Amino acid sequence: MKRCVRGLTVVEVIAIVVVVVILVGILLPAMGRPNHHGGSRQLKDQTQVRGIVQAMSLWAQNNGDRYPLPSLVDKDNATVADIGATKNTTANIFSLLVFNGSIPTEICVSPAESNGKMEVFTKYALEKPPTAVNPEKALWDPSFNADFTGDKQSHLSYAHTQPFGAREKRWMYTLAATDAQVGNRGPEIKEIQRRRSSFTPIPMLNDSNTYLIHGGRKTWEGNIAYADSHVNFETSMIGEDAANWPNYQGKAGSTPDCLFFDEPDDVKRDNVFMSIFTKAGAEAKDWKAIWD
Repeated sequence: MKRCVRGLTVVEVIAIVVVVVILVGILLPAMGRPNHHGGSRQLKDQTQVRGIVQAMSLWAQNNGDRYPLPSLVDKDNATVADIGATKNTTANIFSLLVFNGSIPTEICVSPAESNGKMEVFTKYALEKPPTAVNPEKALWDPSFNADFTGDKQSHLSYAHTQPFGAREKRWMYTLAATDAQVGNRGPEIKEIQRRRSSFTPIPMLNDSNTYLIHGGRKTWEGNIAYADSHVNFETSMIGEDAANWPNYQGKAGSTPDCLFFDEPDDVKRDNVFMSIFTKAGAEAKDWKAIWD
């Protein structure tokens, strides 16, 4: 008995083609989607970090190679009542850049931000800021906030190296490719665990918000800008390549520097120490770094 094999009708062929096109449309973006390191948020964040360090470099070229320090410009205390080095908080530093037209407030908050206390400051006063001591002579808007630990929203995602003591020489236009200046903030570090030639940062918290910016649930990754204006997407808080990573002089000699830890064995006290600083001053005890 003959079996009759029916061919596909034109309508059926068209239907199959449509289904294939739809599937291709769904699968191709997924297959071509950038991986975690090349994701659009990470790349946009990298652009913002680069924009900040370039703005700092431009400021330095017009100010004796120094990056912005509020204590050096608000000498008449017209902006804030704080005296001297106590003005050099993170909020004041970045607000000074905004007021000067070096950066907009939009790039102060990372597109990959994981902390709900961060938001772009849309009410920045570029003229006569009302919260200043003397609005007519103010040099930045003091209402720009970088403290995410209080009741108010913070307007800044990024950490920077502490501009204090021997570290202040890093807070300059040095063009050094290993001078970390600004970038995604990291977790608070309790200690560095050392085993032979291995260095492992031990965090205070295992669920830091900073892991979720670019890293995994228990690992940190982030964009870090250096004094020569290049930006690296770092996958570790501490590196072992002395030629391409910050080092400090420890008691055992040249030692890999953890970006977010003030190593107690640093002989020269000029190691990289990045955070958001809500308090500043003339002595180490005056400074307060915040973490999440």
